[in-house]
Amino acid sequence: MTSELKSIVGKRVRGARKAAGLTQAQLAEAVNRTTEAVSNIERGKSLPSLEVLQRIAGATGSSLVELVAAPGAAGASGDRAGLEAELFAIGRRLSTGNLRIAVQQLRALETGSGTANS
Repeated sequence: MTSELKSIVGKRVRGARKAAGLTQAQLAEAVNRTTEAVSNIERGKSLPSLEVLQRIAGATGSSLVELVAAPGAAGASGDRAGLEAELFAIGRRLSTGNLRIAVQQLRALETGSGTANS
């Protein structure tokens, strides 16, 4: 489970960083770590402390829960964890009206595509 957790957290950190429009170097500077350390986190090579994860969440506009929550029934393997992090980050930046539209579109995709678990 530890390697799976490292991978999931890493993908979520990468997704949150990308959604925030930050490079690895910018995130590293914001959280007082090296670019190599950020790269190792994103590639699932190391698991940061809760303190570092909290700083990453703050720097990317994410929440700590989004970065470390256990995967849901659909799982968070592959690109899914990163995509979920990007989705949350984008959603937070939308106006309430645009967020409502986005949710309606997601509901239509979920019910109309027949491939909601892809």
